[in-house]
Order: sequence, then structure tokens, then C-alpha cells
Amino acid sequence: MMLKIENNRVVTLRYKMTADSGKVLIDQLNGPPVEYIHGTGVIHPELEKPLLGLTEGSCRKILIHDEKLGGTCTINVIIQGIREASSLEVSTGIVQESIKNAPCGPDCAC
Repeated sequence: MMLKIENNRVVTLRYKMTADSGKVLIDQLNGPPVEYIHGTGVIHPELEKPLLGLTEGSCRKILIHDEKLGGTCTINVIIQGIREASSLEVSTGIVQESIKNAPCGPDCAC
């Protein structure tokens, strides 16, 4: 059974954030993926909420509004992996098993 994104699951994703002007703010589509524990508030709440229920391989285009980011931004997200967080990860809110130790290597040249 394929896991869905929900609280206390480690999510591995790639994303690209673009400002309304078209300027690319962050591009992690081809770089190393990002890992976080869903539901801990470590990512922007307008990004976290629409990810709930997605499965590995899902793609989503999300609009967020944040004055600190310069207004409205478009974030294209690809869910690369989902796993249960360990009890240590849940208690600390920090991903313990680093993606750098994954079989594809630190640059994710899989």
C-alpha cells in the first residue's frame, strides 16, 4: 500500500519556486531533494496543507502568498518519497536518516 502524506511522516520532495514576475527564486527540481517531517510547521503552512494526502510520484502546483517572499509565488512540487518518521524524529522534529546516505549519493545522481 502506498503511503500518503500525513502528520509525522517524512516527506522527500523536489520543488521550484517562481515569483509572479517569472523570476525563479529557488530551483530544487534538479538538485538534492528536501526532506521534512509533515505537520511540524517547518515548511510554509500554505505549502504544507495542500501536500496532505499526496502519494509518492505526485506533482502539484501550489500558489502561496507571503509578503516576505515578495507577494504571490508559484511552487511546483514533486513528491519523491514518503516514509513513517521514527519516534526520535517525531519527538525532535528533525529528520535523522539523511538523504545524503541514500544509494544515489549526495548529489542525487540516481
